[in-house]
Amino acid sequence: MAVADSDCRVATNYLAPLTDIRPARDKEYIATNQAALDRLVAAAESW
Repeated sequence: MAVADSDCRVATNYLAPLTDIRPARDKEYIATNQAALDRLVAAAESW
């Protein structure tokens, strides 16, 4: 809801915690899915 409602975004200030959490979650996702991501890159490079 905070994303859709500008007043709510301001009131909750969700962006600051999100920017703190996001890099760790991105690294976790990449580590968990590295093999699949490598296959996608290889497939894209072979076209």
